[in-house]
Amino acid sequence: MAILNSNNTISNTKSSTKNNDFSNALAINFTHTLIASAVGVLVPLYMLQKDIQVEKIGMIFAVLSVVMLIFRYIFAVVADIIGTRLIFLLSSITHVITIVIYMFATQPLHFSIGKTFEGLRASTFWAVNRTEIYNIAKTNAGKNASLISSLRMFGAFLGRAIIGIVLLFITIENAFLAVIIISTLLFFYSLKIKNHTKQSEKIKLNNFISPLRKKRAGSFWIDSVVLSINAFYEASVVPLILPIYLITIVKVSAAEVGIALALYSIAYTVAGFLAIRKNLSMHKVVYATIMFGALPFLLLVNVDFIPSLFIIMLLGVGAGFGNVIDETSMAKVVKKSSAVSTDISVLVVPYRIIEFITLIVFGFAVAMFGFYPIFIFLGISMAAYSILAWKYILNKN
Repeated sequence: MAILNSNNTISNTKSSTKNNDFSNALAINFTHTLIASAVGVLVPLYMLQKDIQVEKIGMIFAVLSVVMLIFRYIFAVVADIIGTRLIFLLSSITHVITIVIYMFATQPLHFSIGKTFEGLRASTFWAVNRTEIYNIAKTNAGKNASLISSLRMFGAFLGRAIIGIVLLFITIENAFLAVIIISTLLFFYSLKIKNHTKQSEKIKLNNFISPLRKKRAGSFWIDSVVLSINAFYEASVVPLILPIYLITIVKVSAAEVGIALALYSIAYTVAGFLAIRKNLSMHKVVYATIMFGALPFLLLVNVDFIPSLFIIMLLGVGAGFGNVIDETSMAKVVKKSSAVSTDISVLVVPYRIIEFITLIVFGFAVAMFGFYPIFIFLGISMAAYSILAWKYILNKN
């Protein structure tokens, strides 16, 4: 009987520890996204306020992709050796530095420097974030990642909604200052990370070279290319295309842009949460992604602000379902890896390349041809990604 009670105590302790780890991971994801989404609204609007052309904005945004392509891998390798806590702490520091640079930026070079540090911030966070989530419970890695991602988008909803309301009363510069204050919360949560992946070895040059030489199955690279198709949508829709479309074509205020993107985020959150809560089969998730994430792009032309809000919310629903595909696919590919951070960083290399090209090309394409051809292309890419991920990744035994 004593042994039974002891086993129950151990089981309860492990369960409590996992719950605490999950709650802390959720807090980091929520706070990170709240801050990043608020900054994501402010930066393109601030660039337009400084009379920076659309094509230059696309090139400035592309700086982030280059930085992430290089530094996410470096931080991932380091994390697989020394653990994740220090990388999370570094992410919280670069959050503050990034916002300070943006707050004082006045010309393209300044914003490019800001994007460089934003790339470092994103590199540190994404180098370790999924690793931390997968280590909480490897058997439910995909489900946990999808759930946290959906709740992360609730943080995006609040960040965009709050910044939209705030911009009714204060300037963009003062809004940046408010976001800096909130960023300090990340230090507290990062200190609670337990360093699940820490090893005993020292960092050597070979640690960075050997993973690149590692032979990976052909299916790994097929999965990598399939996942990269999602970059067309993820890299451009919310960070670049929708804010500029609303400002330049629909002619709305900065506050209204924040509200529109907030509605996108809440629709995203609800759709992703329902897909997980209802345990929808993946083919239903794929159909919903295409119906809501691809087709509404055809309607987003010559519409006023209120109809555009409805269409943007539909796109958010589609993206929420699409995120379940994304997180489940990625977890399926790498969750059994002995170096999760490093393998994810290698897996997303084609994604970063497409992201870089997309941001540059879309900026010039909008300036030359307008938004509607871009909308059609984004709808096609979303549908193609959903179908290919379902066929080549999700249906594997």
